Amino acid sequence: MGMSEEESKNEFIEILQNLHEESGNKWRIRDTIAKHMFEYTIKFSPDIVFKKIWGLIMLLCTDNVYQVRSSIAKSISKVLNQCKNEEYINIMCSDLQVFAAEEKWGGRQFFSVVCSYMWEIPCLFENIFLAGILKTCEDPIIGVRIASCNALKNLIEKNGITTTSIIYLIYRNIWENRANSKSTSKS
Repeated sequence: MGMSEEESKNEFIEILQNLHEESGNKWRIRDTIAKHMFEYTIKFSPDIVFKKIWGLIMLLCTDNVYQVRSSIAKSISKVLNQCKNEEYINIMCSDLQVFAAEEKWGGRQFFSVVCSYMWEIPCLFENIFLAGILKTCEDPIIGVRIASCNALKNLIEKNGITTTSIIYLIYRNIWENRANSKSTSKS
């Protein structure tokens, strides 16, 4: 007798989790999981994604290899966009906002990279992630500031300046301040 669809989906989730756990220093396996995470999640209900897959997504967000974190960052906005449960979306966004205030700069940079893909859901970006990205635009680490500016740039380019004019002004101000500080330091 074959497995039901529900059983095969549960087994698939277990396989993904086992692959992640057993990958050790084989980061390319984790990167492959991260790259295809959205494709995996569309097969499941928002309830299953939140209760069984979100934990794996968060593990990939904290991976020690940048490429893995970058790949999962590309999937997160799509996962949030396809989740139709507002309560789950709020909890998932809260989980992600923690990165904006993380002590290690890599977490703050990851937050900025996640935000660079949030142009797909501009209302979520503006209502939930904007305060965090503005904070990271003033980060003492230049890589975090650059990633934050790229996030703002993506939102502006993808959604048009008219809907995000305040973000455009902030983005322009950051780059003007950066240019002024470079010319001042050369003097």
